[in-house]
Amino acid sequence: MPKLLNRLMSWRHKLWPRSLVGQMALVIALALTAAQVMNVFLLLNEQQLNQLARRNGLAETFCGDAIADLFSSPPEQTAARLKSMTNDPLMSLELVAPSLRGVQELVRDAPLEQRVKEDLEHRGVFIAAIEAGGRPVLHKFATPNQRRNSPPPGGPQEPPPPPPLASVTPIETFIAVRQQSSDDWLRCRVISPPDDPSISMRLIFGTLALYVIVLGSLLLLTRWLAAPLSRLAGAAAEIGTGERVSPVPTDGPQEVSAVAGAFNDMNDRITNLLMDKDAMLGAIGHDLRTPLTSLRIRAENLPPSRDRDRMIDSIEHLARMLDGILELSKIGVNKEVPILTDLTALILTIVEEFEDVGADVRLMSPARHQCTIRPHLFMRLLRNLIENAIKYGKVARLSVVATRGEILIHIDDDGPGLAENVIGRLLKPFERLDMSRNSETGGAGLGLSIAKMIADIHKATLHFENLTDGGLRTSIRLPLT
Repeated sequence: MPKLLNRLMSWRHKLWPRSLVGQMALVIALALTAAQVMNVFLLLNEQQLNQLARRNGLAETFCGDAIADLFSSPPEQTAARLKSMTNDPLMSLELVAPSLRGVQELVRDAPLEQRVKEDLEHRGVFIAAIEAGGRPVLHKFATPNQRRNSPPPGGPQEPPPPPPLASVTPIETFIAVRQQSSDDWLRCRVISPPDDPSISMRLIFGTLALYVIVLGSLLLLTRWLAAPLSRLAGAAAEIGTGERVSPVPTDGPQEVSAVAGAFNDMNDRITNLLMDKDAMLGAIGHDLRTPLTSLRIRAENLPPSRDRDRMIDSIEHLARMLDGILELSKIGVNKEVPILTDLTALILTIVEEFEDVGADVRLMSPARHQCTIRPHLFMRLLRNLIENAIKYGKVARLSVVATRGEILIHIDDDGPGLAENVIGRLLKPFERLDMSRNSETGGAGLGLSIAKMIADIHKATLHFENLTDGGLRTSIRLPLT
C-alpha cells in the first residue's frame, strides 16, 4: 500500500501542471467532465422514462379514457363518437371483428393488458377479453380505412422480440377489448412520436460548446491574473543584479495591484539602501586611505624592529581591506553593458596574464564557447578565483564545458582541499581560510565575496567541491540567457 501511494504521488507531481494557468485549466476541465458525466446519466435516464411514457402512458391514458367514455355513453351516441375517432392518423378508436392477432408484426404486451384492465375496472367498466401490444411503424401514417391488415399465413405465430427501447422508429400501440364474447372488438390505436436520433450529437456538441465557453473564458481570466504575477517574479529576480529595476505595472485585480504597489515601494527602498551603502563604502574607503598612508610613512621612518614590521603588516592589511571595500562599492554601481563574448578568448587572455608573471595557469579545453556577459566584470571574477587557487593550491587548471542551457567553468588546484564545514563559509564577507593573516597568503577576506557578487550579477552560481585525487574544484555555472 505505501508503494502504491508513493507511485500515485509521483504520478501526481509529474502530471500536475506547474503554472497557475495549467492548474486552473486542469481543475476546471475535470470539474466540467464530472458534471457532464452526471448530466449524461441523468439525461439518459430521463429519456428512457420519456420513451416509456410516450409508448405506454400515452396509449393507456387515451385508450382508457376513450373506451370508458364510449361504454358509458348512451347507445345512440356510440356511432357518432366512433365516427369522429376513426379517421385520425395518430389516434383512433374503431369497432372491428377480428382481434389483434391479425395485426402483422404485433408484439403482445401482457403488463399493458393487465394495467388497462385494472384501470377500466376501477372506472366501473368490466370487460370479457383484452389484447394489447405494439409494433414499429415502418410506413407513413395512414388511417385504418386506408390500411388492410391481413393475418399471417398459417395462423398465429410466435411474436418477434420487442424492438429496443431507444428506437428511432415511431411505435404503434394497439389495445382491443370487448364486453361480451359475441361482441365485436373495440380497438384503440395510438402512434407514439419517434425518438430523437440527434440527441447524442447534440449532447456532444453541447459539451464541446460548454468547454469552449466556460474553459476558454476562465483561461483568459487566469492568464489575465497570472500576467502581473509573472512580471512581478521577473522584476524580483532582477533585484541585486546591479541594474535598476523598473516599477511593475499596477494593473489587474485589486489584490494583485496592491501586491505590485507594495513591491514597487520595497524596490525603491532597497535601491536607495544599496545606493546609500555603496556611497558610504566609497566614502569610508577614501576617507581612511589618507590616514593609513600617513601611518605607513611614519612606520617606515621608525628604526627597524619587530614591532615596526608588525605595524607595517597591519597597515598593509587595512589597505588591502579598503581596496576590497572600494571594489565592492564599484561593483554595486557597475554600468557595463552585457555583450556577446567569446568566453574562450577571454579566458585565454587571463591565462596569458598569469603566465607572464610565472604562475602555473592552464586552459585544458580550447573549444570555443560564446555567451552574453559583462566582459571586464567577468574577468575580475575569474582573476579572483584563479588567484585564490594559486594562493592555496599552487596551480590553476581551467576547463570549460557546455551543457544544455548553461556553461560550466571549472578551476582545479592541487591544494589540500577543504573540510565540508569550511566550504559553507567561503562566500561570507571577511571570511579567510588562512587564520594567521600573514602578508604572504593572508588577505582581507573579500575576494570570494566580490566573486559571488559578480556571479550574482550574471545570474551565475559558484560551487566548491573537493576532488577525489586531492585539490579543490571551483565551478561557475553560467546560464546561457
